[in-house]
Amino acid sequence: GTPEVIILDPANHKTSVAAKLRQVGTDQWRCEYTAKQVGLHSVNVFFCGQQIRGSPYGVRVAPVCDPRKVRASGRGLQPVGVRVNDDDVTFRIFTEGAGEGIPEVKIFGPGGVVPEHSIRKLDANTYEAQYIPLKEGRYKILVLYGGQEIPKSPFEVTVGPQKHTSIVAYGPGLKSGMVGQPACFVVETNGETGNLGFSIAGPSQAEIECHDNGDGSALVKYHPTAPGEYAVHILCDNEDIPKSPHIAQVLPKADDFHPELVKVTGPGVEKSGGVIVGKPTEFTVDATRAGSAPLEVKINDVFSNTIAHKITKTESGMKKVSYTAPSAEPVTVEVNYGGVAVPQSPFRVNVSTPLDASKVQFFGPWLEPGVKPNAATHFNVDARAAGNGLLEVNLVHEESKQKVPVRIIDNNDNTYAVEVIPPLAGTYSTNLLYGGLKVPLSPKVTVSSPVDVSKIKVDGLEPTAPLNSLQQFRVITNGIGKADLAVTIT
Repeated sequence: GTPEVIILDPANHKTSVAAKLRQVGTDQWRCEYTAKQVGLHSVNVFFCGQQIRGSPYGVRVAPVCDPRKVRASGRGLQPVGVRVNDDDVTFRIFTEGAGEGIPEVKIFGPGGVVPEHSIRKLDANTYEAQYIPLKEGRYKILVLYGGQEIPKSPFEVTVGPQKHTSIVAYGPGLKSGMVGQPACFVVETNGETGNLGFSIAGPSQAEIECHDNGDGSALVKYHPTAPGEYAVHILCDNEDIPKSPHIAQVLPKADDFHPELVKVTGPGVEKSGGVIVGKPTEFTVDATRAGSAPLEVKINDVFSNTIAHKITKTESGMKKVSYTAPSAEPVTVEVNYGGVAVPQSPFRVNVSTPLDASKVQFFGPWLEPGVKPNAATHFNVDARAAGNGLLEVNLVHEESKQKVPVRIIDNNDNTYAVEVIPPLAGTYSTNLLYGGLKVPLSPKVTVSSPVDVSKIKVDGLEPTAPLNSLQQFRVITNGIGKADLAVTIT
């Protein structure tokens, strides 16, 4: 007899899937069919009009799996930067358009070491893998989908030794950005020495700017011209610092919001705006003309620790942000709109201690003996421990009550030089005000007229004298003013 094959699709229709039978040998037949639907199909095989044993056969048809459409990226696949015991070694696997399949990850370390790893599903088309390298050296990472390797697999990663550093980096440009807008971040050295360097690897050659804040920190900007994933490397002496590289996702330029139109004002973002330790300060964010996008505010100390803040909405639709600086170290305020830094952000804000005029110190030649009339002199003022304030100096000649002009030179670090030319001999009072508060010490300075030694006469001093005999002479100083007399016999 002749065999017959009828295939039912998931809806039990027998006409949608055609079976083609051909004889390939004595008592051997080959059946071919092409399923057009995903799901359970029923394959019915008949011989001489009767179902054969085991028929019907259930065949589950899955969508086409195309590993060529799968891609993987992230810090954990970067060639350099990962270190031993690094707890932030992750990468993502994107399967959109690749059909049904199960992603697999195989990791081979130096000496055959196979570190533990995990995979979790983030959404229908995204998976995240994580591993912790326990040994330095070269690692090979295979990413498979449907049992086949995806493009660029295997990935080679060189794991460096564990490293400890005080250098930290933070800012929106380490995780996001937008084409046409600068991506910004801050690097704090916290007293650590070494040559800082930066490199950006991504779809475009992004120009890098670096501004030294002069306080052990730097503001870095880069300018991506194409969307995609960028690896931001932060280097010290040509080595990635811990957590580097950072992975930033740069989006295409948006037309529905404009971060460049956001305005941020107020004492809480001014470099020397009078922010004082332990006292609340605030600033305002005006995004009313910038379109609709999420507002993000972050405030960090020099160690990248987050400082708490509160956001409230004003009647005009603007946002008011308040925070309290916990110490006298500078703080950095990030204001991001739609994941992009607004103009002037991040803001570097100096924090001062409360004003305490009693901590103002002053010293120098003006306060020492030997000051002469009409001779230029000076003294120094150190107010670094007294907080931020304005220095005022009042110099008065007590006998004539004449106020003496002075020149104050501000060194821009709460230290000053004060230049003085006293016009007359006599006593001068030196009074200082700092931030409107009186400095407790008010020393008095005596200015003496210069002595004309040519008018001094010596009487009775003989050129020779007998041994062991008492000799006397007079020093006559009439009319030359008062001064200390010293006699040296050699």
